[in-house]
Amino acid sequence: MRLERVRRDGRALVVKHTAHPADLEAEGLAALADAGALVPEVVEVAAHRLVMEDLDASAPGPPSREEWTRLGERLATVHRTTADRFGWHRDNVIGTITQHNTPAEDWPTFHQRCRIDPWLGALPTEVADRLRAAEGELARRLDHDVEPSLLHGDLWAGNVMHGRWLIDPRGLLR
Repeated sequence: MRLERVRRDGRALVVKHTAHPADLEAEGLAALADAGALVPEVVEVAAHRLVMEDLDASAPGPPSREEWTRLGERLATVHRTTADRFGWHRDNVIGTITQHNTPAEDWPTFHQRCRIDPWLGALPTEVADRLRAAEGELARRLDHDVEPSLLHGDLWAGNVMHGRWLIDPRGLLR
């Protein structure tokens, strides 16, 4: 991934060059925005290039405690955006790795099928066997009253800009 800051028509923009299809990120940003999160405005999407507003140029200063609180409230609103099934309508990526999102009716099935099973072949046999043996116990622990809800998928401090905006969503999950 490479970022480039440019000015176009008097606007400060960031051009993100990426190895994955840029529409995945643009779609994730749109879903978060539709659910109430603040995200950068997407100006243009090409095959492996995403052009967005430059949030560094938009930031009015360091975030206040109230702004962090509003971010938390917006995230809570995002998480109240629910669906009928777990998953997403298409696979996406975490870094350079495909993240499977085949919909499932329940959380334990989705988690096993899309978050554990794809990795078993990459693990040492001993570790993969232990995970397979624990599958029933893990399913039992995950099987509680949880609704499919919209998530950022890669929420950490590096994906929050100036305490206000969410960037770089991955693994959106309903």
